[in-house]
Amino acid sequence: MGTMTTTESQSSVFAQLDQVSRRYRIPGSLFRRGGERWRTVLHDISMPIDAGATIALVGSSGAGKTTVARCLLALDPVDEGSVSCQGRPVLPGSVRQLRWFRQLVQYVPQDPASSLDPRRPVRQLVAEPLRRLGVDGNHAELVADALEQVGLDPALAARRPGEISGGQAQRVAIARAIVTRPRLLIADEPVSGLDLPLRRQILEVLARLHAEQGTALLLVSHDLAAVVHLCQRVIVLDQGRIAEAGPTTQLFSQPEHPATRRLLAAVPRLPVPA
Repeated sequence: MGTMTTTESQSSVFAQLDQVSRRYRIPGSLFRRGGERWRTVLHDISMPIDAGATIALVGSSGAGKTTVARCLLALDPVDEGSVSCQGRPVLPGSVRQLRWFRQLVQYVPQDPASSLDPRRPVRQLVAEPLRRLGVDGNHAELVADALEQVGLDPALAARRPGEISGGQAQRVAIARAIVTRPRLLIADEPVSGLDLPLRRQILEVLARLHAEQGTALLLVSHDLAAVVHLCQRVIVLDQGRIAEAGPTTQLFSQPEHPATRRLLAAVPRLPVPA
């Protein structure tokens, strides 16, 4: 099944993948007998994201989760189908159109430490999207507000990435993503590798952003406990296809697809909400 159905009206859809397929050329195949070969990693993915929704994208390693996120972020091209935001096509897009899109849709990478320039202080790192996208307003105030929203002491703004902890670096990455006040935040494994107290703190930051700002969230994760904590809906990917999708409680208590059952079997004590 390649389509995620929804009972919401079309007008509530903020961003959408429509029948998206993505393939990559197999390295070295250009010079092999028979010519170049391609591997399809996404098959006919249709996925609406409603304004203010909290959705998890789960699946085994190699299922295509990060590729879906990259297509939705317009970081990867699509070979078939379309990507749209507020009813407007995103790809192919002009520089001006992509700048508009990137103010509305932001990304928290899987490894925030590697995405932070070690030579620059936190205040410059958080302000980077404002400068790059030409956002109007007092940048210093916007940076201070973003740091406050993620629970960071303003004194950290003068420090460099090597002078802060891993949990603080993750918060800096979130602050940088929300400084443009996006409508949709895509977080790729945001608590991967963090200890339990830090995991809880980061999840609370994301939950608070949704509750206070109405920010929609797409959580790319293998951490089903985080999914239960944050997300109203779940999409299960399996080998580049949507295997199953639905409300979190229903999907995790009554899974239908073998891929969903395998994921749940690996977490026998998953706290499914009532």
